[in-house]
Amino acid sequence: MNDRIVKGLEAAFDRHRIVFGTDAARELRGTFDALQLEGVEKIALANNEFGVKHRILREEPRQRFLIYREGPEPDRIDNWLLDVQLAHGAFKADQAALWLTDLGLGLEMEGAVRGHEEFFRSGKRLDQLRAMVRSDDRLEAIKLKMLVVCVRAGEGAGFDEVVEQLLADLASDSDDAIRLIERVKLADFLWQLIGRHFNYHAPNPSVGDLAITLFKSAHSAGLGGTPQLSPEALVFLKRWKNNRHNAAAFEKLSADYAEVLPVRDDLAGRDFRQLMELDTFEDVDRAIVVALVRGVAGKTLANGDVTGWIRQRRQSHWYERYKDLYEAVGFASEFQFALSQVNLEMVSLAEGISRYASTWFRIDQLYRKFIGHMQRSAQASLMAELFEQVENHYVNSYLLRLNDAWQVHIDAAAAWDAPGIVRQRDFYQTHVGEYRRKGQKICVIVSDAMRYEIADELLGRVRALNRYDADLQPMLGSLPTYTQLGMASLLPNRELRIANNETSAVIIDGQSSLGLENRKKILARG
Repeated sequence: MNDRIVKGLEAAFDRHRIVFGTDAARELRGTFDALQLEGVEKIALANNEFGVKHRILREEPRQRFLIYREGPEPDRIDNWLLDVQLAHGAFKADQAALWLTDLGLGLEMEGAVRGHEEFFRSGKRLDQLRAMVRSDDRLEAIKLKMLVVCVRAGEGAGFDEVVEQLLADLASDSDDAIRLIERVKLADFLWQLIGRHFNYHAPNPSVGDLAITLFKSAHSAGLGGTPQLSPEALVFLKRWKNNRHNAAAFEKLSADYAEVLPVRDDLAGRDFRQLMELDTFEDVDRAIVVALVRGVAGKTLANGDVTGWIRQRRQSHWYERYKDLYEAVGFASEFQFALSQVNLEMVSLAEGISRYASTWFRIDQLYRKFIGHMQRSAQASLMAELFEQVENHYVNSYLLRLNDAWQVHIDAAAAWDAPGIVRQRDFYQTHVGEYRRKGQKICVIVSDAMRYEIADELLGRVRALNRYDADLQPMLGSLPTYTQLGMASLLPNRELRIANNETSAVIIDGQSSLGLENRKKILARG
């Protein structure tokens, strides 16, 4: 006990030159007499207040003094030292005062301890609080830090983190934190804080009621209604749900409240356009996706609007769960629009190649992306009508028409040639030979049968990387289009010939191109 009193007094003298100690119970006189504090003069009051006042203020203005009063303090009118006492420090040796001393706080913060003794009876909680408290903290800040300790939010946490942890406990069916808050008599303070920040007021407040009110208010605000809670509460909910560390708790509570509240019935009676600002409940994304699929299949939605809505929904908490459906319907809409604008006429093979490389390939690309996302969505029944529509248009309105137009020029061509379009067999001469002649290294990556539209997507990804650039050019492939001839066409050559035997090997200037060693020989002389 004496050691704690000494430490408490030393802490008090760190802040004040004069410290008053009142021993209302008259049980510490022996302790006072035995105290030895370096550089501190001890004075026991005994009807000598006026003389003591003159000494400590006039005679020895730099000396440190411990003023001991035995018995209760006199009335304010009769207390000759009241002004000095108010201007300097006071020290008490009861348990509450010792806790304050342990925290490095003065008696003016007694309200943080009185009534909350249960909190401080845990050495672990006291240690955690001590690590957080600052000497200039106000009473409310100290109590907030006590709440932080109760909910195990960690040093540096504040009001938001307290509420977040209470919601996490609620989602995991735990009430340990709120029961501790109630046990240490901090519940009233907690609900006062929440009332001030969130405008949440209830006759019998609870974490569960607060949570469901948060969800209801956010849903109402997103529909243009008047939310029950404050804007600050809605900002908190948005920040909470967007934090990946809180995702599991948010999703659990959202699913629970979707069953309790009339969410599905409400959504069923609304136009999906009203829901674009909402993502409190997963049912919102379900409703929007179904509406978009039906609207695109029915051709009642403009492509620009569909693109904008999907871009907006990428901000939804649930987007990743519905990403493939959103993307599939988006690409279906773009496909429909591109097909409605395309002109598949050409006056020559060269023009057909140029127009495919500049615009037509995009239809193939959109079709592939639609099919890919649709398959990954695993929602065959939902996408059935839209899939059948896209498939029929792709085959009949694009492939068939393009092939017919292309075949006209193939039939009329005297040779497989397209002026202005580099031949595949000239690849080495136009793209590689110059580097080899200069003794420079070049890396060629060959992908068998890569579609032009896939190469275009790869081009975009390369250009998105720092310090890299790329371009894309079409070439006229060698006929017949099989792998061995395609590979051989990329090597240096003057004459290409297909062997008249079962191997169908390609002969380059008299040298077989079959096998790695043969191709090395061809490159060496190229």
